[in-house]
Amino acid sequence: MTNSERLKKYFGERKNTLVFGLISQVVVFIFFFFLVKGFVLPSGGEAHAKEILAASIPFVSLGILLKIAFDKSDIPFLLLLILITPLFVAGPSFFTFVLPLICLATGYAIAFSVKDRTQLTWVAILGAFSQIIINPTVWYMAYGEENLGKIFFSSLFLIVTGPGLLGILVYIGEEIFGLPTELKLMDICSEANPLLRTLRNAAPGTFYHSVNTAFIAEEGAMAIGANRLLCRAGGLYHDIGKMWKPEYYSENQFGEENVHDQISKDVSRLIIISHIEEGIKLAEKHGLGKSIEEIIRRHHGNAPLYYYDPRIRRELDRYPGPLPGSKEEGIVMLSDSIEATARSLTEMSEGELKKVVRFVIGRGVKDGQTAGVGFSERDLRILEEAFIKSLKIIYHNRIFYPSQDGMLLRGSDEAGLFEKLPPAPEAEDEAAEKDGERGPGGFEYH
Repeated sequence: MTNSERLKKYFGERKNTLVFGLISQVVVFIFFFFLVKGFVLPSGGEAHAKEILAASIPFVSLGILLKIAFDKSDIPFLLLLILITPLFVAGPSFFTFVLPLICLATGYAIAFSVKDRTQLTWVAILGAFSQIIINPTVWYMAYGEENLGKIFFSSLFLIVTGPGLLGILVYIGEEIFGLPTELKLMDICSEANPLLRTLRNAAPGTFYHSVNTAFIAEEGAMAIGANRLLCRAGGLYHDIGKMWKPEYYSENQFGEENVHDQISKDVSRLIIISHIEEGIKLAEKHGLGKSIEEIIRRHHGNAPLYYYDPRIRRELDRYPGPLPGSKEEGIVMLSDSIEATARSLTEMSEGELKKVVRFVIGRGVKDGQTAGVGFSERDLRILEEAFIKSLKIIYHNRIFYPSQDGMLLRGSDEAGLFEKLPPAPEAEDEAAEKDGERGPGGFEYH
């Protein structure tokens, strides 16, 4: 991929984010240039008048916004936009360069403690008071006592304008541009979320599969620096469309008769695929956001329906796509398949779990399902290690440990649980696995 193609992909994926960043700067500039100016500089003509005006911009609030509303990869570009504002308003100087940097760093740092919207309110107020201290301090370093009182007076406006502007911009970002802010993602990841509770009651097998998928995806995201909360939320909600007909999905059948045996294959295929469209409808209805909708839409790519035996699978037995287009979408897709495959194993040894991860990642790359994601070879190696670690944590009570007498000790809090060694795979299963049609142990993922 050439540099121009990388840039085109970057700006294409982040169009909404960057447009919101630009609009944020326009709102800040218009608000402070036309409204605050009349109160801060009523007489006009003071020395350093424009710098005094720039000091009333709530840079700490903008630092908080950077932390809770944007991905780390977007911050350099948006930081440049924010730093241009005071330079444009007041011209280049020590004060107009150092003040925004200190305030933005302060806002970004204190935003790490934000876990909900109530905390955001208090952090925004704390940020306003911190800038009331920072502004005169930096001003004194630059100009001494000259106009120090006016700087302090202009800073008092931040108690109202800082939290107020932050609230307005967060609302615009979430509701108009569909940005997956940390607050939004924490809200929808909460166990008390009504949609998650409905999923747990209507499709308990799907719910617990989704919880495990979310854990695997979050661990993978943290390992390669992707958006962990978005991956967690995507993992929780990627299969919510299965609530429409939960009994048609294996994780909700609990040993009962397979209802697909009673219907035609065409109807069966349509029902299996329909969970994507039904999931998107639910995501829209409950306001999960565009990012979650895209994860639901893309979490199978255009892969074959692995539910069907490869010997009777037709070319039309595929998901409709599109392919995942971001690292977060790719991580959720791989995590979904890895969890489903691992759950079907009869032997939960560490070696088998490693085979699952390598098989699913290799299959995704070979089939081109990860082609639009942008995973590097290093990303895939790191993801493999993170996925294996996650599976070991999830299934640590079910991992079998070989003993010297040909028995297997199952890892458990209860001592003395032994299992016979599982039978060796049949020859046809080994052949199918070599051909790439089946996963480890002869099991297919969905």
